[in-house]
Amino acid sequence: MPLLARVRRVVRDPLYRGSLVLLINTALMAILGFVFWTLAARMYPAATVGTFSGLTLGITLVSTVAMLGLPNTITRHLDSAPNPRGLIGVSLAAITVLGSAASLLVILGIGPFLPSALHLQQHGTFAVLFTGLVIVAAFNTAISVALVVYRATHTLLWTNLVGAVTKLSVLVAFSSLRSSGLILAYAVSALVSMILMVPSLLKRLPRRKGRRSATSLMLTYLRGTLHNYLATIMGILPSTVMPLEVVAERGAAQAAPFVAAFLVAGFLNVIPSTTSQVLFAEASRQGSDARRQILKAIRATYALIIPALVVVIAAAPYIMDAFGTTYSRQASTALRILSLSALFTGGTYLVDSVLLARDRSGAYLFMNGANAVLVLGCAAVLLHRGLTGGAEGWALAQGFSLILGLVVVATGKVATTSAPDAEDVNDPSAQRISPSQTTSMELMLGPLAGAQESLADATGGFARLSDAARPRQRLSRPGEAAFCGTWYPAVEVAVGHTQVRTSRQLPVLVVVSAYSGWIAAELIPSRRSADLFAGCWRAFQQLGGKPQILVLETIAMATEFQWFCQSVEIVATQATRRERDLLQGVYVYLDQSFRTELPLHSPVQFGAQLADFLAEDNMVRGDEQDAAPASLVGVDREAMLPLAAEPPETRWLIRARVGASPYVRFDTNDYSVPPYAMGREVEIIADLHGVWVVCEGRLIAAHPRSWARATVVTDPAHQCAPRNLY
Repeated sequence: MPLLARVRRVVRDPLYRGSLVLLINTALMAILGFVFWTLAARMYPAATVGTFSGLTLGITLVSTVAMLGLPNTITRHLDSAPNPRGLIGVSLAAITVLGSAASLLVILGIGPFLPSALHLQQHGTFAVLFTGLVIVAAFNTAISVALVVYRATHTLLWTNLVGAVTKLSVLVAFSSLRSSGLILAYAVSALVSMILMVPSLLKRLPRRKGRRSATSLMLTYLRGTLHNYLATIMGILPSTVMPLEVVAERGAAQAAPFVAAFLVAGFLNVIPSTTSQVLFAEASRQGSDARRQILKAIRATYALIIPALVVVIAAAPYIMDAFGTTYSRQASTALRILSLSALFTGGTYLVDSVLLARDRSGAYLFMNGANAVLVLGCAAVLLHRGLTGGAEGWALAQGFSLILGLVVVATGKVATTSAPDAEDVNDPSAQRISPSQTTSMELMLGPLAGAQESLADATGGFARLSDAARPRQRLSRPGEAAFCGTWYPAVEVAVGHTQVRTSRQLPVLVVVSAYSGWIAAELIPSRRSADLFAGCWRAFQQLGGKPQILVLETIAMATEFQWFCQSVEIVATQATRRERDLLQGVYVYLDQSFRTELPLHSPVQFGAQLADFLAEDNMVRGDEQDAAPASLVGVDREAMLPLAAEPPETRWLIRARVGASPYVRFDTNDYSVPPYAMGREVEIIADLHGVWVVCEGRLIAAHPRSWARATVVTDPAHQCAPRNLY
């Protein structure tokens, strides 16, 4: 592939592009940060610089506690939240309250026991300043991850650049204020960055509103992210507490050279940090191929980190000499060792992203806790040897953490269902399924075997293969429970406009009765909330009733479906490991049993073939079934909750303003409206198959929904409509 084509491919890829912009941002911040700390080291005594570094790290730690795990929640759910503006607003309000409480707790409760050089024993004006800086730091983090979700990394670039330049300017202008000049520079730059980012985020937040309040929505999300919150706190402990250990053990004067080396080495760690942040955001988007994204992240991380590592190791004495001869003499060796540890931390960042992408929150918590214990423990043991000993403790701990992380990831792939998860031991719902289930290893091999089957092997519109088993029956009482998840069939579907979409882009929502084993399925255009809810309701219609309990495949789905299940008066719960294995078994069965050799010219055609297949398949008794699902579904339906005459409101509702051209955008596609709507506020209403536009209470446009991407849909009547109606 020509070099220019490779460059274009990288620039067009969201993960590479987002990572590249963040890394450019990091490089600029590294240069300007290096200049800042160099000036600080030259203008202030080492003890003052060490104290200031400890104070800023303390602010970072307290702000992380105050964020309540919200950055991960925002990254995971903002793109699909029914009320994103409300979610951001309530998140920032929660950060304000928790940041104030945590800051006062540190100042009044813990301050007297911390090193006196940090000045956290002071009250009054300092308490207000510390609290304000904690809140602003937390705001900046939350807003930054929201901009990453909306792929606005270029905004982070220029706002951070303005903030960094402001910090340098204030530092030089107020150098006569001694240590207060350092704090003032830090505070003003953080505030400027926040003020600049807020309007950009507000411009990108959709104006749609869900039925649930934003507070209820956030609490629902947070109930599923406690592990991630605790893991985030533990994850930041090593980088914030270790410099404080140096202050306590070696004094503020020696802490300054170590912090300078730690800062320079930290620039290397930002490479995997930013890549993994974009990886998590991209893997959380609907229809994302997580395995492909992970491999790209690994290549991007080490392609950048290894050359940078060589440069830092070779130039370590010269880099440290910029801070002063004392810094170079005491911390050059420590910088080399800390830099080498970036090879390990690069892997641990990616391990964390893999665990998050797989919803393995317990393993993510364990890994961050283990890393914190290893780093702080090794540093405490080796710090008596000086700054070099502290660096050796850091590097040794990171190496152990990477090995442990690889073991955790590897063992998670082949875990069987012979024993329940720890989280399942006290969960009565774990008893809904018999222990005699297909193992996860068999489920992993099943799709691989199915993928080797050619579509040309089918002998009709669809065919049934005999080497896969239908789901087990009588796993609950009649009408009590059904399992719900998304299946990605190995097909390509033509969606118009010369486009073809793959299985990862067009999911099938599957609902399986726990009692009768009846399978219902509906092809949907995306994994966004409104489409998932609409697909689930259609699956309920195929099933002939509503189960009392809907068991969702992942914690993310269980969180996302809370509103929908409340609206239809059923209970949503997260699947146990055995129940997830059951759903995976259903996907394997469908992969191996449903085959089509006919060209798929539209989603409607695929949906019709799938409906015909399921209508016939539910009449057949499987090898591990007592009876055909059709013979048990009557009893099932009698015990189910009846379907309402009117379906629940699952349609999209988006408020927008028509711009200078007579089109509105929905789900990457542009739909025409009459010219007289230009400049007016409109409401876009959409379901699985249609898009409607309403202006001032009047329907002005109706289109079939396009399942293609980035297309233009035009109604010829709109081209003839008058430009001014009123």
